[in-house]
Order: sequence, then C-alpha cells, then structure tokens
Amino acid sequence: MTATYTFDVFSSLDGFGSASGGDWGGYWGKQGPELLDHRLALYREEQRMVFGANTHRLFVRMLASSTEESEVRDPWVTRMVALPAIVVSTTLEGPLDWPDATVVSGDAVDVVARLKEESEVPLRSHGSLAMNRALMAAGLVDRVQVTVFPVITGQTGSSAIFQGAADFDLELLESRTLDRNIQELTYRPTLHGWSPKPRPTCRPQSRRPTRPRPRDGTTSRPSAAGSRSAAAEASRAEEALSDAGRGGRRPRRAASPAAGRCGARPRTARP
Repeated sequence: MTATYTFDVFSSLDGFGSASGGDWGGYWGKQGPELLDHRLALYREEQRMVFGANTHRLFVRMLASSTEESEVRDPWVTRMVALPAIVVSTTLEGPLDWPDATVVSGDAVDVVARLKEESEVPLRSHGSLAMNRALMAAGLVDRVQVTVFPVITGQTGSSAIFQGAADFDLELLESRTLDRNIQELTYRPTLHGWSPKPRPTCRPQSRRPTRPRPRDGTTSRPSAAGSRSAAAEASRAEEALSDAGRGGRRPRRAASPAAGRCGARPRTARP
C-alpha cells in the first residue's frame, strides 16, 4: 500500500500564498487559537515532510532571523521542523541546517513516486508550490489541503498557488471552520477529463468435450463412419489447396485456435 501524500498550503481567498508589501503580517493577521491548536494536532502525527529547494531555503532564512516571539516559532512550526524531511534538489548538498533532513537529487516526480512506495508513514508538503503543481499533474498528490484566510489581496498578493497548473476536478473530503472566519478544505484531486481505460472483457473459453470411457475398461475408438467422415474432410481440403494452386490464388488461412482468446495475439495457421 502506497503512502498518502498531502499538499498543505495557506491561501488568500483570491488564491495567493503570500503577500508582498502591505501590513498583512503572517497568516494575513487572521490567526486565532483554534487554527494554531489544529495545526499542532495535524503535525503531531507521525509523517515525513517533503520540500522543494526554494521553500526549504525560505524556511531556513526565516528561522535564522526569527525571535522566540515570532510567528515562525509557533508550536506547530517547531513540530514541523522536527519531523524527518526530504528536500528534493539538484543544487543543494547536505548536511542541511535542519534537524532531520535528507537531500535527494533528481526529478521530483521520480523521487516522490519512489517515496510513496517506500515510506511507512504519510507524506506531507507545506508550500513548495512549483514542485507540488508538477506532482499533481503526475497524479501523485492524494489530498490538497487548503487553509483559506478571509482576505483578498488583489494589490499585494504574490505566489499564485495554482498559476500554470493543470485542470483538476476536486472531491471535497473534509471541511472545517476555524476561529469563525478561516476555512480548511481538504480535496481529492483528479486530472480533468481523465478516466481509467476499461479492461477487455474475457469470454470463458469453451472446452472440448471429453469422450467418455466405456465402462468395460476398453479404450473407445472412433467409429468407421467417423473415420470415413474425417477422411472425406481431409480429401476436400487437399482438393481445395490443389485448385487454389492451379488458379494462382492463395487459399484463405484458417484462424489459429489461439485467436479470440482474451489477451492472446491472433495468429494464423499456414496451409
């Protein structure tokens, strides 16, 4: 069974992951105790984090310049930093300034596909927008968890979360209201227009009836009439081949018994 991968992201109502300029501050200034307690509960569970290189660098810079009172030191963030993490990068090299992080070089799609097969705990990624858009397009994201804050940042919004993403249908799995105004929405994404190919339906193969054995223990033999009928059929087949050779036409090849079987490549029997 493959590990579940969750793309976890904060968003303004108009789809931006952060604000550039203005006086918004962290969480757009809308956080409350319910949000912070819920985030800590989410990150208390055993899981493995997955980051892209840019998001990892951003977290490291924010932590390095923060104080104990900073929002980046909130308990759920501290717990996230303590979790084992994979950083997908072709430029970074270990060791990293992170308690339990491993750099894995390669394409994110290949790396995460392998992680989903090997990991014994769920996978979660917070941020890492470009990487997660690629993972969604590859069908590797099982859940998109969007925490929507009650703001519109038409003038100051930056990091459009789904800009350039593919088209998806979303199935709502869970919704939660926090601190009256914040919505956490968890969806299962499916590429729009995609549907699994139906498998071919196999017909049961008919078995050749077996000839019953005589009760007296003797081996049954074909009757004289049956032998004459078989001989006549063989004679007619030879005549047909001879006539075809004289007329310059090749006889139609008979279908092999394997033809028509589900999963078998049709073959023809040579005359």
